[in-house]
Amino acid sequence: MGASACSRNEQLWNGRFWRKARFNGDKYARLAAAAEAEKRALIEQLNRPSGKSEEEKIQLASTVIQRAVRNGLTEERTTI
Repeated sequence: MGASACSRNEQLWNGRFWRKARFNGDKYARLAAAAEAEKRALIEQLNRPSGKSEEEKIQLASTVIQRAVRNGLTEERTTI
């Protein structure tokens, strides 16, 4: 006789499962590649000189620190 109903249902479910897994795997691979490219671009951008003078850099740092203090951040709460 042929395959039982149970094994046929298992075959159908497994077929759908693996097709879905393969699709999601491809989607994951595309998303991972895009994230890696974005990360490389950001690292490259951060490694380039900013073109700002020392005075501009000091003013920018001061602004960032003041904003952090206004938002309630302290050295004790800051974690990296």
